[in-house]
Amino acid sequence: MKLAESIAAYVLYKQSGGLRYNQAERHFWRFSKHVGDTTISEITTQQVASYLRDPVNNSANWHANYLRLQKFFFYWTCRGEMMSLLMPPRPKRSRLTYCPYIYSLNEIHRILEATESSQARANCLVDARTLRTYLILLYATGARPCEVLDLRKGDVDLKRSLLTISNRRFSRSREVPIGDELRTLLSNFVDDKSTGEAQDHPFFADKAGKFIEPSQLTYSFGRLRKIANVGTLDKNATQPRLLDFKPTFAVHRIRAWILEGASLNRMLPALATYLGQSGLGATDKYLDLTPERFSDHIAILSPKDVNWLCNPDTPSK
Repeated sequence: MKLAESIAAYVLYKQSGGLRYNQAERHFWRFSKHVGDTTISEITTQQVASYLRDPVNNSANWHANYLRLQKFFFYWTCRGEMMSLLMPPRPKRSRLTYCPYIYSLNEIHRILEATESSQARANCLVDARTLRTYLILLYATGARPCEVLDLRKGDVDLKRSLLTISNRRFSRSREVPIGDELRTLLSNFVDDKSTGEAQDHPFFADKAGKFIEPSQLTYSFGRLRKIANVGTLDKNATQPRLLDFKPTFAVHRIRAWILEGASLNRMLPALATYLGQSGLGATDKYLDLTPERFSDHIAILSPKDVNWLCNPDTPSK
């Protein structure tokens, strides 16, 4: 079997399971271009190692591309199209500790206000209204960016105020209730957008009516963030990402519950379920990012300087 044929068949197999697999497909075609017109059974370990050394496989995606190729070869080995291929040595992956960026309410407002100027150019594939509604839904539900991008019209039940959010990674879904304000916002968005009647049509579509690519949205958000002047001054630090809206949602909810005097023993399991997580410690990482949790200890040490805890957006005097 030719390599090109095996790639097309493998991508179709993955997509039939509900995955878009667009980014991985581009990776496989780059690999095909690198090794040339050959059969899958003739691929060697040296060719794989040569491809992985290519500068296009930077440190950020090297391990992901390595695992994709490993699973691809295993798939065709099990089907008798090639002999078992010895993969090149895989260096030990260093795990970096990343602290998520928690947006303030002021920063979120600035980001939303800047969507018009950010998407004003004619070559922007996503219009300002779509990007703004997407970001609001991202923050209001704590869903992952790809989970919101994957929403189809049939997943948004405005009559029952429910969203059916699917998880790509684990092939499962959950129902997320939404409030009246968010339901009204989404209802107005649907009324103003010609998103088609088909239930499998994307809820958030680009100007061509197709699903928005994650990489495309990441680029747009990077431009939007700079216009809104949101980020860190440290050039070596990771700048705020779309993924950081999830921990921001969680921290803001925990902060509100603490100020209201709610029982965290009761609310944290509910938060974990809402976010699609499981386990008693699923929300511990968000609790550690909430300064209000330590307000009593700070009050003992410095009772005059704790007013900022009630409103973290208010600068200290």
